[in-house]
Amino acid sequence: MKHLNSLISHKSSIKEALAKFNQLAPEALAQTTLFVFGAKKNIVGVVTEGDIRRAMLAGINLEESIENAMNKQFQYFDEKNYCEEKLEQFKKKKIRFIPYLLKDKTLGHIIDLNDLHAVLPIEAVIMAGGKGERLRPLTLDMPKPMLKVGSKPILEHTITRLKKFGVSKFHLSVNYQKEKIQSYFEDGKNYGCSIHYLIEKEPLGTIGSVGLAKNIKSDYLLVMNGDLLTNIDFKAFHQMALKSKAAICIATIEHYVDIPYAVLEQTGHKVKGLMEKPKMAYPVNAGIYMIRKDLLKWIPSKKVFHATDLIQTALDKGEKVHSFPINGYWTDIGRLEDYHKVQLDILHLNW
Repeated sequence: MKHLNSLISHKSSIKEALAKFNQLAPEALAQTTLFVFGAKKNIVGVVTEGDIRRAMLAGINLEESIENAMNKQFQYFDEKNYCEEKLEQFKKKKIRFIPYLLKDKTLGHIIDLNDLHAVLPIEAVIMAGGKGERLRPLTLDMPKPMLKVGSKPILEHTITRLKKFGVSKFHLSVNYQKEKIQSYFEDGKNYGCSIHYLIEKEPLGTIGSVGLAKNIKSDYLLVMNGDLLTNIDFKAFHQMALKSKAAICIATIEHYVDIPYAVLEQTGHKVKGLMEKPKMAYPVNAGIYMIRKDLLKWIPSKKVFHATDLIQTALDKGEKVHSFPINGYWTDIGRLEDYHKVQLDILHLNW
Protein backbone atom coordinates (compact mmCIF):
# COMPACT_ATOMS: atom_id res chain seq x y z
CA MET A 1 0.00 0.00 0.00
CA LYS A 2 1.18 3.51 -0.81
CA HIS A 3 1.25 4.67 2.84
CA LEU A 4 3.30 1.78 4.30
CA ASN A 5 6.39 3.97 4.74
CA SER A 6 4.37 6.23 7.04
CA LEU A 7 3.45 3.42 9.45
CA ILE A 8 5.47 2.42 12.51
CA SER A 9 4.84 -0.16 15.23
CA HIS A 10 4.05 0.88 18.79
CA LYS A 11 6.92 -1.42 19.82
CA SER A 12 9.45 0.74 17.97
CA SER A 13 11.87 3.06 19.72
CA ILE A 14 12.15 6.82 19.23
CA LYS A 15 15.45 6.20 17.47
CA GLU A 16 13.71 3.87 15.01
CA ALA A 17 11.13 6.57 14.36
CA LEU A 18 13.89 9.04 13.46
CA ALA A 19 15.36 6.47 11.09
CA LYS A 20 11.91 6.01 9.58
CA PHE A 21 11.67 9.72 8.82
CA ASN A 22 14.99 9.48 6.96
CA GLN A 23 13.68 6.52 4.94
CA LEU A 24 10.69 8.37 3.53
CA ALA A 25 10.81 8.55 -0.24
CA PRO A 26 11.97 11.93 -1.64
CA GLU A 27 8.42 12.78 -2.80
CA ALA A 28 7.17 12.21 0.79
CA LEU A 29 9.79 14.28 2.61
CA ALA A 30 7.22 16.99 3.26
CA GLN A 31 5.28 14.47 5.32
CA THR A 32 6.77 14.79 8.79
CA THR A 33 4.15 12.58 10.44
CA LEU A 34 4.26 8.88 11.26
CA PHE A 35 1.21 6.83 12.18
CA VAL A 36 1.68 4.37 15.04
CA PHE A 37 -0.17 1.05 14.86
CA GLY A 38 -0.92 -1.28 17.76
CA ALA A 39 -1.10 -5.05 18.18
CA LYS A 40 -4.29 -5.26 16.08
CA LYS A 41 -2.85 -3.02 13.33
CA ASN A 42 -5.18 -0.24 14.51
CA ILE A 43 -3.82 3.29 14.65
CA VAL A 44 -3.11 4.21 18.27
CA GLY A 45 -1.23 7.47 17.83
CA VAL A 46 0.70 9.81 15.58
CA VAL A 47 4.20 11.20 15.98
CA THR A 48 5.93 14.13 14.33
CA GLU A 49 9.53 15.26 14.43
CA GLY A 50 8.33 18.04 16.72
CA ASP A 51 6.88 15.45 19.14
CA ILE A 52 10.26 13.73 19.25
CA ARG A 53 12.12 16.99 19.94
CA ARG A 54 9.76 17.80 22.79
CA ALA A 55 10.17 14.30 24.25
CA MET A 56 13.96 14.62 24.16
CA LEU A 57 13.82 18.03 25.83
CA ALA A 58 11.73 16.39 28.56
CA GLY A 59 14.57 13.91 29.20
CA ILE A 60 13.24 10.89 27.28
CA ASN A 61 16.11 9.08 25.53
CA LEU A 62 16.19 7.68 22.01
CA GLU A 63 16.00 4.05 23.11
CA GLU A 64 12.66 4.46 24.85
CA SER A 65 9.36 3.44 23.25
CA ILE A 66 7.75 5.61 20.62
CA GLU A 67 4.66 5.50 22.85
CA ASN A 68 6.44 7.97 25.14
CA ALA A 69 6.60 10.55 22.37
CA MET A 70 3.47 9.95 20.29
CA ASN A 71 0.23 11.90 20.48
CA LYS A 72 -2.58 9.57 21.54
CA GLN A 73 -5.29 12.24 21.22
CA PHE A 74 -4.87 12.66 17.48
CA GLN A 75 -7.29 13.95 14.87
CA TYR A 76 -8.61 11.72 12.10
CA PHE A 77 -11.28 11.28 9.48
CA ASP A 78 -13.59 8.28 9.29
CA GLU A 79 -16.84 7.45 7.52
CA LYS A 80 -18.91 9.29 10.13
CA ASN A 81 -16.98 12.56 10.35
CA TYR A 82 -15.71 12.93 6.78
CA CYS A 83 -17.41 16.26 6.09
CA GLU A 84 -16.82 19.90 5.21
CA GLU A 85 -17.19 21.04 8.84
CA LYS A 86 -14.39 18.77 10.05
CA LEU A 87 -12.17 19.80 7.16
CA GLU A 88 -12.50 23.45 8.13
CA GLN A 89 -11.74 22.63 11.77
CA PHE A 90 -8.56 20.77 10.85
CA LYS A 91 -7.40 23.52 8.50
CA LYS A 92 -7.92 26.19 11.17
CA LYS A 93 -5.70 24.13 13.48
CA LYS A 94 -3.11 24.12 10.66
CA ILE A 95 -3.02 20.32 10.61
CA ARG A 96 -1.68 19.05 7.32
CA PHE A 97 -1.73 15.23 7.32
CA ILE A 98 -4.84 13.44 8.54
CA PRO A 99 -5.34 9.66 8.65
CA TYR A 100 -8.59 8.26 7.28
CA LEU A 101 -9.47 5.32 9.54
CA LEU A 102 -11.61 2.35 8.66
CA LYS A 103 -14.23 0.85 10.98
CA ASP A 104 -11.62 -1.26 12.79
CA LYS A 105 -9.44 1.86 13.22
CA THR A 106 -6.85 0.56 10.76
CA LEU A 107 -5.43 3.06 8.30
CA GLY A 108 -7.40 3.47 5.09
CA HIS A 109 -5.22 6.20 3.59
CA ILE A 110 -3.51 9.46 4.43
CA ILE A 111 -5.00 12.80 3.38
CA ASP A 112 -2.86 15.85 2.68
CA LEU A 113 -5.14 18.76 3.61
CA ASN A 114 -3.12 21.07 1.37
CA ASP A 115 -4.49 19.02 -1.50
CA LEU A 116 -8.10 18.76 -0.31
CA HIS A 117 -10.32 21.60 -1.55
CA ALA A 118 -13.62 20.40 -0.05
CA VAL A 119 -15.52 17.37 1.27
CA LEU A 120 -18.62 17.18 -0.91
CA PRO A 121 -21.45 14.87 0.24
CA ILE A 122 -21.83 13.28 -3.19
CA GLU A 123 -21.09 10.04 -4.98
CA ALA A 124 -19.85 9.99 -8.56
CA VAL A 125 -20.69 7.93 -11.63
CA ILE A 126 -18.15 8.03 -14.44
CA MET A 127 -19.31 6.76 -17.82
CA ALA A 128 -16.38 4.69 -19.10
CA GLY A 129 -17.99 2.11 -21.36
CA GLY A 130 -17.64 3.61 -24.84
CA LYS A 131 -15.58 2.11 -27.68
CA GLY A 132 -13.82 5.33 -28.67
CA GLU A 133 -14.04 4.51 -32.37
CA ARG A 134 -12.94 8.00 -33.45
CA LEU A 135 -9.66 7.46 -31.57
CA ARG A 136 -8.66 4.31 -33.41
CA PRO A 137 -6.09 2.79 -33.71
CA LEU A 138 -5.32 3.91 -30.12
CA THR A 139 -8.48 2.25 -28.81
CA LEU A 140 -8.20 -1.05 -30.68
CA ASP A 141 -6.73 -2.72 -27.60
CA MET A 142 -7.42 -0.10 -24.91
CA PRO A 143 -10.65 1.52 -23.64
CA LYS A 144 -10.65 5.26 -24.29
CA PRO A 145 -10.73 6.32 -20.59
CA MET A 146 -7.51 4.33 -20.04
CA LEU A 147 -5.51 6.19 -22.69
CA LYS A 148 -2.71 8.06 -20.97
CA VAL A 149 -2.56 11.82 -20.74
CA GLY A 150 0.92 12.54 -19.51
CA SER A 151 1.79 9.71 -17.13
CA LYS A 152 -1.74 8.68 -16.08
CA PRO A 153 -4.92 7.41 -17.76
CA ILE A 154 -7.67 9.95 -18.44
CA LEU A 155 -9.87 8.16 -15.90
CA GLU A 156 -7.24 8.39 -13.18
CA HIS A 157 -6.96 12.15 -13.72
CA THR A 158 -10.73 12.42 -13.22
CA ILE A 159 -10.75 10.32 -10.04
CA THR A 160 -7.78 12.27 -8.66
CA ARG A 161 -9.53 15.57 -9.36
CA LEU A 162 -12.75 14.45 -7.67
CA LYS A 163 -10.82 13.18 -4.64
CA LYS A 164 -9.52 16.73 -4.17
CA PHE A 165 -13.14 17.62 -3.47
CA GLY A 166 -13.63 14.81 -0.97
CA VAL A 167 -15.44 12.38 -3.26
CA SER A 168 -14.57 8.90 -2.04
CA LYS A 169 -17.25 6.65 -3.55
CA PHE A 170 -17.18 6.00 -7.28
CA HIS A 171 -19.32 3.95 -9.66
CA LEU A 172 -17.61 3.23 -12.98
CA SER A 173 -19.90 2.34 -15.86
CA VAL A 174 -17.92 -0.12 -18.02
CA ASN A 175 -18.46 -2.20 -21.12
CA TYR A 176 -15.79 -2.16 -23.84
CA GLN A 177 -12.61 -3.92 -22.61
CA LYS A 178 -13.88 -3.48 -19.05
CA GLU A 179 -11.31 -5.92 -17.66
CA LYS A 180 -8.50 -3.42 -18.29
CA ILE A 181 -10.28 -0.79 -16.20
CA GLN A 182 -11.16 -3.25 -13.44
CA SER A 183 -7.66 -4.71 -13.21
CA TYR A 184 -6.11 -1.23 -13.03
CA PHE A 185 -8.31 0.32 -10.34
CA GLU A 186 -9.65 -2.84 -8.64
CA ASP A 187 -11.80 -1.78 -5.66
CA GLY A 188 -10.12 1.61 -5.35
CA LYS A 189 -8.32 1.01 -2.04
CA ASN A 190 -4.92 1.77 -3.52
CA TYR A 191 -6.33 5.12 -4.68
CA GLY A 192 -7.88 6.07 -1.34
CA CYS A 193 -11.47 5.53 -2.43
CA SER A 194 -14.07 2.83 -3.08
CA ILE A 195 -14.97 1.82 -6.62
CA HIS A 196 -17.99 -0.18 -7.74
CA TYR A 197 -18.56 -1.26 -11.33
CA LEU A 198 -21.77 -0.84 -13.30
CA ILE A 199 -21.42 -3.45 -16.03
CA GLU A 200 -23.30 -2.83 -19.25
CA LYS A 201 -23.99 -6.12 -21.02
CA GLU A 202 -25.28 -4.05 -23.93
CA PRO A 203 -24.77 -0.31 -24.50
CA LEU A 204 -27.40 1.63 -22.54
CA GLY A 205 -26.79 5.15 -23.84
CA THR A 206 -25.12 8.10 -22.19
CA ILE A 207 -26.88 7.67 -18.84
CA GLY A 208 -28.85 4.41 -18.95
CA SER A 209 -26.32 2.45 -16.90
CA VAL A 210 -26.67 4.90 -14.00
CA GLY A 211 -29.89 3.06 -13.25
CA LEU A 212 -27.72 0.07 -12.27
CA ALA A 213 -26.24 1.97 -9.33
CA LYS A 214 -27.55 0.71 -6.00
CA ASN A 215 -27.57 2.09 -2.45
CA ILE A 216 -26.80 5.68 -3.43
CA LYS A 217 -26.71 7.56 -0.14
CA SER A 218 -25.99 11.11 -1.28
CA ASP A 219 -28.82 13.50 -2.12
CA TYR A 220 -27.09 14.48 -5.35
CA LEU A 221 -25.17 12.25 -7.72
CA LEU A 222 -22.42 13.56 -9.98
CA VAL A 223 -22.49 11.93 -13.41
CA MET A 224 -19.81 12.67 -16.00
CA ASN A 225 -18.34 11.26 -19.17
CA GLY A 226 -15.13 9.30 -18.82
CA ASP A 227 -13.34 10.93 -21.76
CA LEU A 228 -13.11 14.45 -20.30
CA LEU A 229 -10.14 16.35 -18.97
CA THR A 230 -11.30 19.29 -16.87
CA ASN A 231 -10.45 21.31 -13.78
CA ILE A 232 -14.06 22.29 -13.13
CA ASP A 233 -14.73 23.58 -9.61
CA PHE A 234 -16.88 20.72 -8.31
CA LYS A 235 -17.62 22.57 -5.07
CA ALA A 236 -19.11 25.55 -6.89
CA PHE A 237 -21.00 23.15 -9.16
CA HIS A 238 -22.54 21.38 -6.16
CA GLN A 239 -23.37 24.69 -4.47
CA MET A 240 -25.15 25.86 -7.63
CA ALA A 241 -27.35 22.75 -7.55
CA LEU A 242 -28.17 23.31 -3.88
CA LYS A 243 -28.80 27.03 -4.19
CA SER A 244 -31.02 26.69 -7.23
CA LYS A 245 -32.76 23.59 -5.84
CA ALA A 246 -32.33 22.11 -9.29
CA ALA A 247 -33.33 18.57 -10.13
CA ILE A 248 -30.48 18.57 -12.64
CA CYS A 249 -27.60 21.00 -12.95
CA ILE A 250 -25.77 20.84 -16.30
CA ALA A 251 -22.16 21.97 -16.64
CA THR A 252 -21.68 24.02 -19.80
CA ILE A 253 -18.88 25.44 -21.89
CA GLU A 254 -18.94 28.25 -24.43
CA HIS A 255 -18.89 27.05 -28.02
CA TYR A 256 -18.09 29.69 -30.64
CA VAL A 257 -19.41 29.73 -34.18
CA ASP A 258 -17.90 32.02 -36.81
CA ILE A 259 -20.54 33.49 -39.14
CA PRO A 260 -18.85 34.18 -42.51
CA TYR A 261 -21.39 36.83 -43.48
CA ALA A 262 -22.68 40.13 -42.18
CA VAL A 263 -25.61 39.55 -39.83
CA LEU A 264 -28.53 41.96 -39.88
CA GLU A 265 -29.75 43.54 -36.66
CA GLN A 266 -33.43 44.14 -37.25
CA THR A 267 -36.89 44.45 -35.79
CA GLY A 268 -39.37 42.81 -38.09
CA HIS A 269 -38.14 43.86 -41.53
CA LYS A 270 -36.60 47.13 -40.30
CA VAL A 271 -32.79 46.95 -40.38
CA LYS A 272 -31.04 48.75 -37.50
CA GLY A 273 -27.47 47.77 -38.21
CA LEU A 274 -25.00 45.14 -39.36
CA MET A 275 -22.59 42.86 -37.53
CA GLU A 276 -19.75 41.99 -39.89
CA LYS A 277 -18.80 38.27 -39.69
CA PRO A 278 -19.54 37.95 -35.98
CA LYS A 279 -18.43 35.15 -33.69
CA MET A 280 -21.44 33.83 -31.81
CA ALA A 281 -21.14 32.09 -28.43
CA TYR A 282 -23.50 29.34 -27.29
CA PRO A 283 -23.54 27.43 -23.99
CA VAL A 284 -23.28 23.72 -24.78
CA ASN A 285 -23.55 20.57 -22.72
CA ALA A 286 -20.16 19.62 -21.21
CA GLY A 287 -21.16 16.06 -20.27
CA ILE A 288 -21.09 16.70 -16.50
CA TYR A 289 -24.29 16.63 -14.42
CA MET A 290 -25.35 17.07 -10.80
CA ILE A 291 -28.53 14.99 -10.51
CA ARG A 292 -30.92 14.71 -7.60
CA LYS A 293 -30.98 11.10 -6.49
CA ASP A 294 -34.72 10.58 -6.75
CA LEU A 295 -34.58 11.19 -10.53
CA LEU A 296 -32.86 7.82 -11.00
CA LYS A 297 -36.31 6.18 -10.87
CA TRP A 298 -37.00 7.71 -14.29
CA ILE A 299 -34.18 5.78 -15.93
CA PRO A 300 -35.71 2.69 -17.57
CA SER A 301 -34.21 -0.74 -16.90
CA LYS A 302 -32.09 -2.38 -19.60
CA LYS A 303 -33.02 0.18 -22.25
CA VAL A 304 -30.99 2.76 -24.14
CA PHE A 305 -31.47 6.08 -22.36
CA HIS A 306 -29.48 9.25 -22.84
CA ALA A 307 -28.72 12.18 -20.56
CA THR A 308 -30.76 14.37 -22.90
CA ASP A 309 -33.73 12.04 -22.34
CA LEU A 310 -33.48 12.49 -18.58
CA ILE A 311 -33.15 16.25 -18.93
CA GLN A 312 -36.21 16.42 -21.18
CA THR A 313 -38.18 14.21 -18.77
CA ALA A 314 -37.32 16.57 -15.91
CA LEU A 315 -38.42 19.58 -17.96
CA ASP A 316 -41.66 17.87 -19.01
CA LYS A 317 -42.45 17.17 -15.36
CA GLY A 318 -41.88 20.78 -14.37
CA GLU A 319 -38.63 20.18 -12.50
CA LYS A 320 -35.96 22.87 -12.27
CA VAL A 321 -33.00 22.39 -14.62
CA HIS A 322 -30.09 24.82 -14.26
CA SER A 323 -26.80 25.38 -16.03
CA PHE A 324 -23.34 25.90 -14.55
CA PRO A 325 -20.71 27.56 -16.77
CA ILE A 326 -17.23 26.06 -16.51
CA ASN A 327 -14.76 28.91 -16.13
CA GLY A 328 -11.68 26.70 -16.20
CA TYR A 329 -10.29 24.07 -18.54
CA TRP A 330 -12.39 21.48 -20.38
CA THR A 331 -11.63 19.16 -23.27
CA ASP A 332 -13.65 16.29 -24.67
CA ILE A 333 -11.01 13.80 -25.86
CA GLY A 334 -13.03 12.43 -28.74
CA ARG A 335 -10.67 12.78 -31.69
CA LEU A 336 -6.98 12.10 -32.32
CA GLU A 337 -6.25 15.83 -32.58
CA ASP A 338 -7.90 16.37 -29.15
CA TYR A 339 -5.78 13.58 -27.67
CA HIS A 340 -2.54 15.07 -28.98
CA LYS A 341 -3.54 18.53 -27.78
CA VAL A 342 -4.16 17.47 -24.18
CA GLN A 343 -0.67 15.97 -23.98
CA LEU A 344 0.61 19.54 -24.08
CA ASP A 345 -2.22 21.05 -22.04
CA ILE A 346 -1.61 18.73 -19.08
CA LEU A 347 1.89 20.18 -18.65
CA HIS A 348 0.45 23.60 -17.82
CA LEU A 349 -2.98 22.81 -16.43
CA ASN A 350 -3.78 24.29 -13.02
CA TRP A 351 -4.97 21.10 -11.39
